[in-house]
Amino acid sequence: MNFALSLKEAKFVEINDCGHIPHEEKPEEFLRVLQEFLGL
Repeated sequence: MNFALSLKEAKFVEINDCGHIPHEEKPEEFLRVLQEFLGL
């Protein structure tokens, strides 16, 4: 989270009950966050 605080436009997103590979553990939620980031 400290890295996100150091970037002016950063947004920290936590996916509950997820470990180190969110795209495999919670693919739907990961994709939703990614699409929001990309403006899709």
